[in-house]
Amino acid sequence: MRRMSITFKLTLLNTLFVSIMVIFILGVILSISETLIIYNGEATLHEVVYDNIEQIRYEDGDWKFDDVEFEEDGVRSAVFDSDMNMLLGMPTMEFYLEYPFRDGVMQEFNIGADIYILYDRMVPNSDFWVRGIIILYDVTREIRMLIIFTVLLLPIFVIISTIGCYIIARKSLSPINNIIDTAKTISKGTDLTERINLKSGGQELYDLATTFDEMFDRLEKSFDLEKQFVSDVSHEIRTPITVILAQCDYAKDCDDEDKAEAFDVITRQATKMKRLVSQLLTLSRMDRGIDKANLKMGNLSELISEICDEQQMIAPVKLAAYIDEGIMLEFDEMMINRLVINLINNAFKYTNADGYVEVRLHNEGCNIELSVIDTGIGIKAEDIPKIWRRFYQVETARNNKDSMGLGLSMVAEIVKLHNAKVDVKSQLGVGSWFKIIFKDTSSK
Repeated sequence: MRRMSITFKLTLLNTLFVSIMVIFILGVILSISETLIIYNGEATLHEVVYDNIEQIRYEDGDWKFDDVEFEEDGVRSAVFDSDMNMLLGMPTMEFYLEYPFRDGVMQEFNIGADIYILYDRMVPNSDFWVRGIIILYDVTREIRMLIIFTVLLLPIFVIISTIGCYIIARKSLSPINNIIDTAKTISKGTDLTERINLKSGGQELYDLATTFDEMFDRLEKSFDLEKQFVSDVSHEIRTPITVILAQCDYAKDCDDEDKAEAFDVITRQATKMKRLVSQLLTLSRMDRGIDKANLKMGNLSELISEICDEQQMIAPVKLAAYIDEGIMLEFDEMMINRLVINLINNAFKYTNADGYVEVRLHNEGCNIELSVIDTGIGIKAEDIPKIWRRFYQVETARNNKDSMGLGLSMVAEIVKLHNAKVDVKSQLGVGSWFKIIFKDTSSK
């Protein structure tokens, strides 16, 4: 079943919202319209009566009424004495004499559908009264006309609003279709380099598209690394298998001495395969979080010293250790042992016989720094980010048959499990400096 589109939902919600708002506003207008009409009528009546009072003046021993307006803005006015005798004004004003004078009070009454409002004010310092009257003809009819007018305009307004909302929503959400098309292309596997590259749209859609592009970048890199990983594993396993099969064929038709040599070759290749599988399993367990760091407070100085002493016995080049005593840290002993040995062996592989390797351990402020320095062949600056990849080896190391390119990958995983950082500095023909930076946890 096809789901309702966001554009249609937004349009529907907008139409519903606009309709409810218009009906609500209409209800409010209808509820206060009569009150507003009466209020405006009273305001006009009040203003006209006051204007007429100001026009009445006493001059030369007599009252002057020349400037009084007896009909203005729909208000009819008249001047009376205190006995309610009309002195000046329209004759029809006598009809309203049944209502007594009430100074400053609005008097309202109905005749049919019309509303009549009387307003009386006494002229200051006299016995004269000014009475004004305004007639609000058929207020109910005006309200009814307002309702009819609103009902006729409501559908037109809603239709225009709906069309406008649909156009705006469709234009605003059009980048989503681009995102969908790109995701479909990538999901089919036809082109992993495809990107959204949104040029227009709101900030939210731009952020969404950028997030998708970053995710696609990671996916592409993951697929590329997976292909490279499968290729490298196949290559690493194929070579010893080929050698083993060749030695097996050779051993069939040779004497005992040659057979023993063939079996030695087979044993070495099988051991290499075993080591490869073991390292791959270890890395896989780290990736899945099965092998977790068992952090315990211990003397890191003693552990590094022991490792260096052991490595000096088998070192193909000079190995020097400069280790500060008494450095305490929370660490996993087996993992740190593997990390240091991998770094030292890596330094041995790329250092000439007349070179040397140094291991340093010391406090640096709030950190503990473990460094392995060699005078080997060095690494190109552009290759440094790649050395942590599994099976990656610099070109000069590919002739090393014992190197599988997994040692530094394991170092990176162990560093991560200890919440540490690794820094690499290298210069071709000069050497490399691997520095592991631990946070000092001895004060916890």
